[in-house]
Amino acid sequence: MKRIIVFCVAALLVFLVAGCTQTNTNSSGDVSLVVLEDKLAPEEYGIGFRKDDTALAAAVGNALAEMKEDGTLAEISQSWFGKDVTTISGEKVEAEPIEATKLTMGLDDSFPPMGFRDENGELVGFDVDVAKEVASRLDIELVLQPIDWAVKEQELATNKIDFIWNGYTITDQRKEQVLFTEAYMSNNQAAVVRSDSDYKTLDDLAGKKVGVQSGSSAMDAIEANEGFASSIELVEFKENTVALQDLEKGGVDAVVLDEVVANYYIKTKSK
Repeated sequence: MKRIIVFCVAALLVFLVAGCTQTNTNSSGDVSLVVLEDKLAPEEYGIGFRKDDTALAAAVGNALAEMKEDGTLAEISQSWFGKDVTTISGEKVEAEPIEATKLTMGLDDSFPPMGFRDENGELVGFDVDVAKEVASRLDIELVLQPIDWAVKEQELATNKIDFIWNGYTITDQRKEQVLFTEAYMSNNQAAVVRSDSDYKTLDDLAGKKVGVQSGSSAMDAIEANEGFASSIELVEFKENTVALQDLEKGGVDAVVLDEVVANYYIKTKSK
């Protein structure tokens, strides 16, 4: 009788331990991720041109204003976000004619849902769709050129691309090098963690490994928050998606990135 009781107690303990250590997963069997409510910094997206390309910047801005006015911009936003998330005012400015017949857009091809490669390797995304519509209205051929995001301003300055458009955050530092259009979308820099972790705030990440994309506005946001930056072990990645995959595997404890990218990644993985 004692053996039976001991066996039952042992089995119960095993069951309870297994239940307590069970990892949260999504429907595909992967570890699920969550965005912390604590945000690192608010920001806005714009399109970046060379300082002397005022006519081109004005033409693109006016095309966006037209799209805002006629509802096309809202339709594209609805298809990607389920609502209109754009913030552009829709006001036009005086613009000189542009002579270009072909323009090259520099983008990060691993930045969903703004610009990324689909399962067929095609470049897609919200910014891609909007840029194609703008090019059509300007009667200009659009060339989509993936670039190393860490040296995007150098690519622009050396004429390898004509503008930067892919969740490109407007900052005072970048304004010194780049001519921006009016902001067309708001965003936040946020931290993503595994749902089975105990991290609830940014302070909880002290002493932990935090991933970030090299040359990104997430890196700028971390560096601007000296207390947070000095408390973590920073791990740089070339792409946000690689950083998030490393987080899922437990290589890092968190990833700081654009909230719009984090939400899209989590939503897509949960399907």
